Amino acid sequence: MTASKAALALVECGISLLKAKRAIEAVFDEGEATLILPKVGSKHELASALRDAGIDAFMMTPPKSYSVKNLRRRLKLTQEEFAVIYGVDLRTLQNYESGTRKPDRTAIGYFKLIEKAPEAVKQLRLSA
Repeated sequence: MTASKAALALVECGISLLKAKRAIEAVFDEGEATLILPKVGSKHELASALRDAGIDAFMMTPPKSYSVKNLRRRLKLTQEEFAVIYGVDLRTLQNYESGTRKPDRTAIGYFKLIEKAPEAVKQLRLSA
């Protein structure tokens, strides 16, 4: 498969032809490119199409949801304590926990960091 066919495979995932072309050029010129693809029918087929063009693809699917409530409970903190210690607005935390709002990728990344190293994040927050 040629680079143009790889670009068309990316276009089928919901990005413009120009963006696909520039991403493929970046892979060949710089060794990598990062894209958010709005709709991927089959990760296997896309990876195969890109591989045929000489492109190794790493794909990850964003998490569907994240339970902040479970994290907070594992840390044995009240909502108020969690909010103060980790700098999360109390109302926002309550909305996440009730399902009124879902945390975005940045918030999920922060919560995962807290999950991996709660004491380190706490110390960084409290020493700032």
